[in-house]
Amino acid sequence: MIPDRKESKDSNYWSFIFSILFGILLVGSAWLFYSMDVDFETRMGPFEFVVISLAVFRMTRLLVYDSITLWVRDLFLIKHCEWQPGEKLCNMKREIPKDGFKRKMAELFQCPWCIGTWVALGILFIHYLHPISWWFILGVAIAGLSTFIQILMNLIGWNAEGKKHGLKVLQAEQEGFD
Repeated sequence: MIPDRKESKDSNYWSFIFSILFGILLVGSAWLFYSMDVDFETRMGPFEFVVISLAVFRMTRLLVYDSITLWVRDLFLIKHCEWQPGEKLCNMKREIPKDGFKRKMAELFQCPWCIGTWVALGILFIHYLHPISWWFILGVAIAGLSTFIQILMNLIGWNAEGKKHGLKVLQAEQEGFD
């Protein structure tokens, strides 16, 4: 059974348009590289594949989660500034528009799997377009690896803290029985 999901009236329309656009960009890129005689098989080995994957991972996180790109996501949201009495800063409320292009874009920027597909297309395009792009991709991939390591260390730390907390609770319960 498929769970219910709130959708706008024109959600399928915009999903169709974006799918067609993605297809056109994909075929157009393939045609461009075919006309440039790009040899895909010899151009990407396992190392390049891992580096490009890390770059896609980092750029996806940058666009979906990081505060530095909040301005990009804000382009497609409705914002309200709520002032609290005596405060010098406002509490910014963000809402997804009810329908239209902006709603579909806002949904796209909330979905790491969706944005990841578009980012992969873009990174592959610049990778095959010009060799100088390799330095950008490598830099973003290194940042991606560092992000992955940080997430892993956070997970290990949270797991350890949870176990310590559980041990303290268990010790407190045992002391209560003594």
